Parts: sequence; C-alpha cells; structure tokens
Amino acid sequence: DFQIGPRWRYAGIEVYTPPDAWLTQALEKLWLATKEDRYRDYAYKLGDELLRTTFPPHGNVPPDLRGATFTGKDVRVTPTSSRNEAVVAAARLAREAGDVKRSQRYLEGAQAAAWFGITQQFRPENVHFVRSPEKALGGIRESIVDNSVRIDGVQHAVSGFLGLADMMDPRPAVTGTNGGPS
Repeated sequence: DFQIGPRWRYAGIEVYTPPDAWLTQALEKLWLATKEDRYRDYAYKLGDELLRTTFPPHGNVPPDLRGATFTGKDVRVTPTSSRNEAVVAAARLAREAGDVKRSQRYLEGAQAAAWFGITQQFRPENVHFVRSPEKALGGIRESIVDNSVRIDGVQHAVSGFLGLADMMDPRPAVTGTNGGPS
C-alpha cells in the first residue's frame, strides 16, 4: 500500500514512479488474494509504462532492437528481461481479471521482449568470437555489443521465457538435448 499510496502525490503533482518489476509481480499476487481493484489498476499502470519504454516489435525499429527496453543510455538484456517478468505478471493478472484485450497487448509485448532475449543467446553460429565458446553456449549476453554473461540477466530472461510459455495456448513443446524436458 505504501508503494502505490498517496505519497506519490505532492503539491497536486503526481510524482513519477519508476517501473518496478517486483512491485508489479507483488500486485498481481495481492489482487489474486484480495480482488482489490487498486492493486490491479496500479499493476496495469506499471505494465502500460513498461510497454511504453519498449521498442515495438513492428514498425520503423531496427530488427536488433525490437522488443528491447530503452533505459535512457543503452539497450541491455537484464533490464529488458526483468521488466518482461513484470509484463508477464500484468498479462496473467489481466487474463484472470477478464480483460482479454489488455492481456493480449501485454502478451505481445512480452513475446517481443522474450524474442530480444533469445536473439542475445549464444548459439553455435554466433559463439565463435568469445574466449570459451563451449562454456558460453546457452548463455545470454548482456547486449548486442557486450558479450558478458550475467547470472541475473540469464535468470530474468529464463523466468520471463517460462512465464510467457506458461501463458501460451497451447503450451510450447520444449525438449532438452537429451530428449527430456529442459
């Protein structure tokens, strides 16, 4: 309540609340438990802002940037993926609340962000320029120009992938290299 309450208004001006992935996920859980509209509505506010700061998947956007979050200085996987976790949570909330149109809009944004993350994944065809190609396979580099792999970037990306896959109908069939689930 403190995060979404009146402390964000001062002298008649609403103070900007930075998009917060964890808050959005918490608001989804609070709304599911209480069905209090203020939690849903604030999660939507954050979800809308997160989509606003994401390069759209279509239109006049370079293909390498589609779905990425622009943070004001560069385009990186970690902020895109962590914010995508929030967009997925907002999509789940909207679906549960019966707002099909909003849920679909969030899902489209989440798919674009997931695609950006997937394009940064090291695969056999793009791993030849790293120091230890065999160790890098499957890792997700930080950006188009930064080959570092951060555990939080990978974790946020995979969490977003799984949340998105869980919402797909039908769910995608995914197998690991040994034929079992991955």
